[in-house]
Amino acid sequence: MKFTDNIIEFLQKNITLIPTIFSLGCYSFKFCSYDTWNEPNTLNYIINDYEIFYKKSFNYNNNYPLYNSYVIPNETYEKIMKWVIQLYDKIYPWCIEKPNASHFGRIGGIYERIMGYCIGEENLQNIILNVLHDHKYKQLSY
Repeated sequence: MKFTDNIIEFLQKNITLIPTIFSLGCYSFKFCSYDTWNEPNTLNYIINDYEIFYKKSFNYNNNYPLYNSYVIPNETYEKIMKWVIQLYDKIYPWCIEKPNASHFGRIGGIYERIMGYCIGEENLQNIILNVLHDHKYKQLSY
């Protein structure tokens, strides 16, 4: 990724008292869960665990950040990580074994969704960072 703006200046200009997420992109639940992932057993487990842990219903209508790249308030981070870390022992290794791992089956992709879901459910103001995904910087290994 290549920042197209002075990122420090941009963040300083846009940080306010309103709880905000600075992300590379936020997407619908459908896009995050079915269009790009589609592991229903794992998804159902995650959503159920979220609802039990936070004692509230999952919204399904918010926007959820992907790419595990964002800036969020400390309070939000501390709140969501209490749920996220307790999932480690609950979902690993079954979440990457068949039939759950019907897509790419990598734990990173699953936790990308877990983080996105719980951040999205916080209803933060969202500001998209102006970055360029420049493929020439990828290191390919074959």
